Amino acid sequence: MGSVVRFIIILLVVFALVLFAMRPDILEDVWLWITGLIGLIVKLFERVWNFLEKKFKPQTTSVPAVASGGSVAEFRPGPVAPSASRSFDNRTIEDFPRPKFNGITLELKRLRDDGTSTLGALSIDGEFYCYTLEDTHRDKKLKGETRIPAGEYPVEFNRVLTKMTQRYRDSEFYSEWFTFHLELKGVPGFAGVYIHNGGHHGHTDGCILVSTDYVEKTEDSPVTLTNSRNTFKDLYIKLQEKLNLGIRVRILIQNETDQHNPNSSPS
Repeated sequence: MGSVVRFIIILLVVFALVLFAMRPDILEDVWLWITGLIGLIVKLFERVWNFLEKKFKPQTTSVPAVASGGSVAEFRPGPVAPSASRSFDNRTIEDFPRPKFNGITLELKRLRDDGTSTLGALSIDGEFYCYTLEDTHRDKKLKGETRIPAGEYPVEFNRVLTKMTQRYRDSEFYSEWFTFHLELKGVPGFAGVYIHNGGHHGHTDGCILVSTDYVEKTEDSPVTLTNSRNTFKDLYIKLQEKLNLGIRVRILIQNETDQHNPNSSPS
């Protein structure tokens, strides 16, 4: 049997030598085929090796902690210690800027509360615009005679045609430019808080009156506004233009520090 195999191999070798002698161009094609076959065999061997390595590689396990008494202690992650603020690259949350308000900001700084009314200053985007007049502060709300709490409120049109709104529209002074009242939204404990014109605290009913000028201690009130209608018109048209364009408006109300308010400390 062995001699037959050797004879076949010798015969194939002789045949190959004769073929290459007669057709030397075949050698290049055969060489490319052999090279590709070798590469295929190597790739197949790598896949088989990786498979066997994963199959028979020993699994490693973590060594549990040993308690002081010599027994194995079960590991459980402990609670994270609380902190005042989480840090990011040695910075705290307070170091990251807050989102900027994209709109118009009215800022009302209350200057003094005389126990009957509250005088304030109104700024628009940081620039003084006019004075304001509100009711006094009270710990317990008295309807029509109590100012609203300090805070931040959106200012929007109250798009409801109330009797008051209709009276404004029918008035000769307001008819050409007034549409709806400018209302402070979301005021706790209050509804229908408007920005409008008026002469003294009796006209506020919890609302905010505006004027570029005022006088002290008249017969009607300790503070009386003297240019309220024109101031309100200018402010209204200014805010109306922004609101109609979809630009947001907010008001920030900040309390004064006044020790002469007989009702209580301001809030």
